[in-house]
Amino acid sequence: MMEIVSQYVDLILRERFWSWSVIGIVYLIFAFTVRGWFMNPLFSGIKSLGSQPYHDFKQEYLKLSFWGWFFFFLPLVILTYVWNQTAKQPLGLFHQILIVAGAALFFWSIMVHMKSFCQASVVLLKKKLGEQEKQQPTGSADF
Repeated sequence: MMEIVSQYVDLILRERFWSWSVIGIVYLIFAFTVRGWFMNPLFSGIKSLGSQPYHDFKQEYLKLSFWGWFFFFLPLVILTYVWNQTAKQPLGLFHQILIVAGAALFFWSIMVHMKSFCQASVVLLKKKLGEQEKQQPTGSADF
């Protein structure tokens, strides 16, 4: 079994003109898994509010999360570039800096997504509070 796996790994390492796609798929699987660890509990909490608030929240979140997705996919571009360049030359300092920058951008993307989540939550909260104020008659005491 290990022999078969090592043959595939050797093939991926030798033939870099197509193997960048394998590296990209591995990055996406890893990245969506890590993002899921951070974001899924938050989205589950919003889902528990009901379908309409969740729909409103998701609509607002998608408007705010563009930069999070940009910084999420930028490391994929960097990783693909480094993968293709190191086929022609050894891994140098410039490529190492790019890898560190890609990792930093990935974690930055998670932070930007969480910020977008918080902003969308505030918008949803303001909307819900506005609806409650409209339903409450003016001048009545709540005590």
